[in-house]
Amino acid sequence: MDSNAFNQPAPKNFFIPGPATITMTVGSQATATCSYRLFPNGASVPVANLPSNSVVIPSNASGSVSIILESSSDFVTWTAANPGTYAPTTQNRFFRVRAVQQ
Repeated sequence: MDSNAFNQPAPKNFFIPGPATITMTVGSQATATCSYRLFPNGASVPVANLPSNSVVIPSNASGSVSIILESSSDFVTWTAANPGTYAPTTQNRFFRVRAVQQ
């Protein structure tokens, strides 16, 4: 984006797809406020009432998306998992679902 594009007041609630570097410059007597909200990967606008355990395929995806289920006992090492029934183990088992663009 042109670095001069925002040398004027920005409209309320505009979106900048990331990653991005935002620099604010104000005069010595001026004050400025910058508020921001981060959205999940691939989301450019908030989705009303979206449960926190949902995976969204953005409507502007540029191709197929693989939905991947993974499990971990430590939130660090993730391995592929299949949907189904799991027996209890001596360690906690955490699951996550990811959408990966192909």
